[in-house]
Amino acid sequence: YEAAGATATPDYAGLLLNIGTDHGRQGRFAEAFQMYVEAKAAYEAAGATATPAYATLLMSIGDCHGRQGRYAESFQMYDEAKAAYEAAGATATPDYAGLLMSIGRPEERRGGNAWRSRMSPEA
Repeated sequence: YEAAGATATPDYAGLLLNIGTDHGRQGRFAEAFQMYVEAKAAYEAAGATATPAYATLLMSIGDCHGRQGRYAESFQMYDEAKAAYEAAGATATPDYAGLLMSIGRPEERRGGNAWRSRMSPEA
């Protein structure tokens, strides 16, 4: 991709997302985060932000923050991912359901349940 000058494409962004996911599975969160940042820039440069793939990337960034104890950043990314799934019309998908489940994870790790208030219709 780089040699061909095709780094501002959704395909390249997807590749970076996959590499980041592999790093995260190995517990290499700093490297995962770097790949996610590069993938985000590629999606944005390609104008592919209203897509399920971009929303999945945002969710992955939120997961990465949460695994490192950065709960505020995690919730922010989950909010952005939720908006991206909605913009893409992808709310009736397993990935969107996974996002809704992920929204509760950071607070659960801290032993709290503040996520319930975030998920209520009044929130």
